[in-house]
Amino acid sequence: MFPAGHFVLLNSIMDSAASTGGVTAVAFDSVEELLWTGNAEGHVTSYHGSALTRYTSFQMLDDEVRAFWFSDAGVLALGRNALKLCSRQGIPILSYNFLYEDMQFECLALNPLLHNVLVLGGFQPTVIMFGLEVAEIVLSVVLAESDCVVMKSTEKMLITGHSNGNICLRNPLNFSLLQELNAHSGSLSDFVIRGSHLVTCGFSQRDEDYSCDPFLVLYDLRTVSAIAPVNVLVQPSFLRFIPSDMNSVLVVVSQFGDFQIVNIGSVSDDYIYKIETQGTHCTAVDVSPSGQVIALADESGCLHVFVDRAEPAFVENARPLLMPDPIEISIPIGFDDVDTPLSAVPLPMTGVSSLSDWPAEYSKRTFRRQLPIPQEVLKAMKTTEFVGYAPNVLGMRRNQVSYHLKPSSAEHGGTDLTNENSFSRDDSVQKIPEHYRKFRKEYKSYHHILTVANARSPDLGNLMMGLEAPLRNSYVNSMLLALYWVVPLRNTLLSHLCSRQFCLSCELSFLFSMLNRNPVGFSCNSNNFIRSFRTLPEAFALGLVLNDKIDMPKENDDYKSLIQNFCRFILRHINSELKDERLLVKPKPKIQSDHLANQVKVTTPNAESSASIEAIATTAQKAEIDLTRQHFIAKDECQHESTALPKSSSSSTDTASGIDFLFTMSWENITRCRCGMESAHHPGSSFVCTLSYPSHALEGTETVTFETILENSLCLEQNTHAWCQKCLKFEVAKHYKRIQSLPDVLCINCNIDSDKVKQFWIAQQTYMNPEAIEVGVAEKEFAEFLCSSNRETDPANVDFVLDEESMDVENTWLPLHMAVKRLQDGRVVVARKRIANSSPPEPEAKDYILSSVISCIETNNSGHLVTCINLPCNNDRQWFLINETHVKKISHKDAIKFDVNWKTPCVLFYSRLDLEQRHHVEVQNPIDERVFFQENMATPVTSGSSMSCSSQVNQVELRYLPKRGDLVAMDAEFVTLNLEEAEVRSDGRKLTLKPSLLLAARVTCIYGSGPLKGSPIFDNYIITREHISDYQTKFSGIKPGDLDPTTSNKNTLVAMKTVYLKLRYFVDNGIKFVGHGLQNDFKVINIYVPPEQTVDTVELFRLPRRRLISLRFLAWFFLNIRIQSNTHDSAEDAHSALVLYERYKEMTENKQNNFHNILNNLYLRGQQLHWTIPNS
Repeated sequence: MFPAGHFVLLNSIMDSAASTGGVTAVAFDSVEELLWTGNAEGHVTSYHGSALTRYTSFQMLDDEVRAFWFSDAGVLALGRNALKLCSRQGIPILSYNFLYEDMQFECLALNPLLHNVLVLGGFQPTVIMFGLEVAEIVLSVVLAESDCVVMKSTEKMLITGHSNGNICLRNPLNFSLLQELNAHSGSLSDFVIRGSHLVTCGFSQRDEDYSCDPFLVLYDLRTVSAIAPVNVLVQPSFLRFIPSDMNSVLVVVSQFGDFQIVNIGSVSDDYIYKIETQGTHCTAVDVSPSGQVIALADESGCLHVFVDRAEPAFVENARPLLMPDPIEISIPIGFDDVDTPLSAVPLPMTGVSSLSDWPAEYSKRTFRRQLPIPQEVLKAMKTTEFVGYAPNVLGMRRNQVSYHLKPSSAEHGGTDLTNENSFSRDDSVQKIPEHYRKFRKEYKSYHHILTVANARSPDLGNLMMGLEAPLRNSYVNSMLLALYWVVPLRNTLLSHLCSRQFCLSCELSFLFSMLNRNPVGFSCNSNNFIRSFRTLPEAFALGLVLNDKIDMPKENDDYKSLIQNFCRFILRHINSELKDERLLVKPKPKIQSDHLANQVKVTTPNAESSASIEAIATTAQKAEIDLTRQHFIAKDECQHESTALPKSSSSSTDTASGIDFLFTMSWENITRCRCGMESAHHPGSSFVCTLSYPSHALEGTETVTFETILENSLCLEQNTHAWCQKCLKFEVAKHYKRIQSLPDVLCINCNIDSDKVKQFWIAQQTYMNPEAIEVGVAEKEFAEFLCSSNRETDPANVDFVLDEESMDVENTWLPLHMAVKRLQDGRVVVARKRIANSSPPEPEAKDYILSSVISCIETNNSGHLVTCINLPCNNDRQWFLINETHVKKISHKDAIKFDVNWKTPCVLFYSRLDLEQRHHVEVQNPIDERVFFQENMATPVTSGSSMSCSSQVNQVELRYLPKRGDLVAMDAEFVTLNLEEAEVRSDGRKLTLKPSLLLAARVTCIYGSGPLKGSPIFDNYIITREHISDYQTKFSGIKPGDLDPTTSNKNTLVAMKTVYLKLRYFVDNGIKFVGHGLQNDFKVINIYVPPEQTVDTVELFRLPRRRLISLRFLAWFFLNIRIQSNTHDSAEDAHSALVLYERYKEMTENKQNNFHNILNNLYLRGQQLHWTIPNS
């Protein structure tokens, strides 16, 4: 029996490692079910459980163990002048010896305010703070007291006890004294802290002798005042609180081996526990964290354990112990046993690989990919701050995920070794056309250019190009390409410039300018846009920014939701940026030259003027009528409204931002009670229409047209509970929207987020049977409807062109052409068109054509996005598929047919046929010489003084700015954000799968001609707030802290946008660049410079099909100068490249020199020296 509050001796064992000095320290592990002892010779032993089974025993220190401290990593022991951290199995982790002969440490405590910092004290006035992570002394302070024999810590304070009987409350950061308590007049034995109670025991001085105080001194730490002392029946030497609900029970132990359980909050029991110590003194005491076990040790090396229950535990919820592997017992096999296989005989581990092991170069470690979160869980999830919570709707067990094994597929670089038959492979991979699959990218040499060979079909010419996708956030490329082909939006952005450091509209302007130039052999990317995009808190809050550090492929990325959410975000964000005129930099009037005008011209094969395009589009219209929608031809719907078309302007957009009239759809929210009472009409607007699928349509099998779904989504009706002013109570009311204006570019999110919606798309596309549709009465009625506003038009003159191709295209579930009409009551009617020749359309029926489709291509483990663009081409329209950098012509049917098992439509763009006529925006390049007037263009300035020249120095420099045809020597230095990822093929070739991501850190441009030749135009360091993996100081000269505006001592630290604008000014004005390796510099900066504006010395001094020669070797060989001796300097490299180019012109203009022979001598000399400079 175990009476409540009483302890019983469980066992007394002799510590096998204890010597004549006995056990000097005993402590319970705070993590695992272990009891630790340390002796006078530095040996430690651990015992497991109430049975006190020896777990580990090993030598830890050279002298006695004085204190223990525990962490998840292991156990730390403190010695006289050393400490050591080992794992619980005895493996050393950290060892430190203090080089102070006069120091004798006695106690330690964890600093409550500093992470992983211990405070050490002992028989000397010096107290030390020791950092475990840095493994060195952090701070050393000499106290006013002569020693520090006991040390404890609370949440905010450090409490030290001294041999003179005083207790000091100190600041843990600098050990400054906060309060001093005179607890005992003689000396201090021990003190403990629990909650707000501080309990001490010690000696009092009487004459010249010391006597043990038979009482405990109590203090209240809240008021730092003494409480009435508590008398005890033993001579107290050790104190330990017993964890309990009251926090007032402690064990008081005397050095003679007896102890008492005392409750400082009530009357204590007078029972005294006796220990058989064989006449020796008690040396160490500890209480388990659970409060169920008390351990005492004496000088004889005996360990006494008391418990208060039959099955005690040292630690509640203790971590399982790491036990050694069991010894396998082999079963004897008879000599004449022929049935037992040879594999049953265990063989010794020789350390040599088996003959059946694959070589390392032929094998690759793979890990199980994490499954995506089910859509049912995501729908039920609620987000609080940045943490999502969802009920267990699938009934899954905790920390358990069901994986279904699938055969490897060639798409991910693997092959099925068990069966080479093509029928054994994954069917979903086989049925995806090749041009829709994710292409395996190969990169040339060092972080260089994407291999774009065969990226465009041979018949495309220079029509269009795609974007590289090296980052996970490159999923935005599909939307950026779709926005690029909205011509009014593109022209508006090309004319935009502001002084924000991170402006998405400016980055789109830079990107669209590169796409306009349509460079051949130069692969564009959106890395600059993505860097600005990642800095926006709104994008992070919406979950649109992915972690680029995670390797690809990305199987957990829900690209369908991502791209639809990004569509809403980017349109709204661009609109707000374009409307904010405070930081807008307006272009100078008539600044655009012929060169810049040609720059923004869209390259289309046989492109006609916008008027002729409109005429072609009108004559090419075909009508297709939904036979089941008789309400569309009702008389009340045929009445058109009096809204006139806005007149086109050649110099400005329809709104202040140039995007409202393009994408904005406005409506009124109306709530109607069952009694007929309507509430106030609240206006609303949006840039995107999200499709809403009625539940009866998802569950039924009837045919539902896309036009019906779009009508219901535009005029959404829902039942809700609302307060009725007439009924004076909450009633079930109908909430619906009534359209006030339709956009000229209708952006639609398909919202295919569940299996039911997928099956709905599959079923509706199956129901559309082209053979079952005939030209009948409905088509003629639809023609009468279109001609109702123009009485002079005869419906008989409307021709129906229903050839085989139009039947295949127009009878798909997704319409290619459609007319949308807004009725007087705010409802809309949508009908697909299949009329080739008709009268001018009704003003209220807006004609839309499907211009862009963004689709998600899904495989078993990952997915990616592709964009289909519908462009005018050769008096017709042609669809193009853009899959990253690969562009291919596709048919109309291929563009609007969807097998949602692998090709899911995400975003649709329907544009008006007369879009470019209605919004004719003249492009004015806003980048001019003003970009040099302000040191940091991307720093906001006060309104009214945006980019104004106020310095006399700038006025002088303006005269010498390079003009068209002048030379500018340039060089750039880079740092590495992400290291490259590569694999070695079976033939030994190294294949770079993901190149190292570089970032421009310093750009220098110097005058290459004119009176200031050789002088710097600008030499800017670029602010970088992203984590840098490698500064490449040896090759870049950039040191840690140079790019941080808070620590950098560089006076020319500017934003990347500032440098980019200066380079764009040079490019737009026809300045020629001279440098070494310019192609790589422009690639990383992400700017396209035409070949006729670049003079690259790496190509000038090179023989065909021979290696590239470094600038350092060329400068030594031709100029007899040594550069880049210690590190690289962009100003020095730019100047060397300029002098090299002048030397090149001298050698080529001199007819006596054979430049080819000079290059041969260069390569011969380089091979002899192994391309190193002598005595370097």
